[in-house]
Amino acid sequence: MLDHLSSPDGRVPRQLGTSLVKRSLLDQLVGGAFVIVPIAGTLALVIFWSRLAPTAVDMLIAVALYALTGIGVTAGYHRLAAHKSFEVSNFVKMCLLALGSMAFQGPVARWVADHRRHHAFTDVEGDPHTPFEKGGLSGLAWSHFGWLFSRSRTRVSKFAPDVLKDRVVLEASKRYMLLSLLSLVIPALLGFALRPNLAGFLTGFLLGGCARICLFQNATWAVNSLAHFAGQRPHATGDRSTNNWLVAMLTLGEGWHNNHHAAPRSARHGSPGQLDMTYVFICGMRRIGFARNIRGSDFDQAR
Repeated sequence: MLDHLSSPDGRVPRQLGTSLVKRSLLDQLVGGAFVIVPIAGTLALVIFWSRLAPTAVDMLIAVALYALTGIGVTAGYHRLAAHKSFEVSNFVKMCLLALGSMAFQGPVARWVADHRRHHAFTDVEGDPHTPFEKGGLSGLAWSHFGWLFSRSRTRVSKFAPDVLKDRVVLEASKRYMLLSLLSLVIPALLGFALRPNLAGFLTGFLLGGCARICLFQNATWAVNSLAHFAGQRPHATGDRSTNNWLVAMLTLGEGWHNNHHAAPRSARHGSPGQLDMTYVFICGMRRIGFARNIRGSDFDQAR
């Protein structure tokens, strides 16, 4: 049973059993803070935009951090840790997982367990974030962010026992809180370096920190909600996953979600003609010797 549950393609028997863990109140409060703080910071940025007067360089820092931390989630958390779609050295893996940890999406070990559970029970009872469990707009809201406030969470030892033996994944997970703090501190300090005053510091904190995190969080959550609700379904995957081009653009290729469910272990999510920046990044790493054994480079052969 455990061998099936640890499978990167998520194909496990459709029974949940003791695979859930009741969350403590502290865990729920901390998890909620990681959702609420970026939203609150984004609202503050909008309210005080004219007084802060962000510069083009401030915007460039936010975009750069969006891309870097986004790649940390899409290439590091997802295609590397969850699906083992390619191989890298431990140093490169730690760099990717550290960047992913700065996106405020939880420790990598938990993220992997949640994602494999999603593949195991896609759009049926047991899926942690299907929009069809509740139906209608409430279902969309649940799959987008409501599930993050659930009173239970996925048991890592059931769905991802292999990551508990991975020293790099464990180290990254242990340092999640520190890396999350740095995700806010670094842009704030860069903003202050550009404009050594309170406005510069707050602009970096709110724009390069909170707003950047909030945007990528919602883009990622849209894979769970919109990419199971609206879009194209070229592959008969037995679930309601879709290819949603807008979500794909915002998530560096993750929105080609129906393709992903058709070939879960493929490093490539976008078919020819579908832009998949994460796959471009992975191929770039291969060119300079940082990545190897990339699975399913030809999507049609990987299905």
